[in-house]
Amino acid sequence: MINFVVLTSAASSANSGVFSTSRMLFGLALKGDAPRAFGVLSKASVPSRGLLFSCICLLGEHS
Repeated sequence: MINFVVLTSAASSANSGVFSTSRMLFGLALKGDAPRAFGVLSKASVPSRGLLFSCICLLGEHS
């Protein structure tokens, strides 16, 4: 039971980090402080390029 709680907490933390990082990259791109490519939203209004970038960085950190 404790393992479930710890794993759920870790997954939630990673999810919020990835979400906030992608939104931050989007905002920085709009201000001109990040590459313009991160300032594009998908059809579902998701900063998918920033999301993909933050996921790659998160996975690369744990390899």
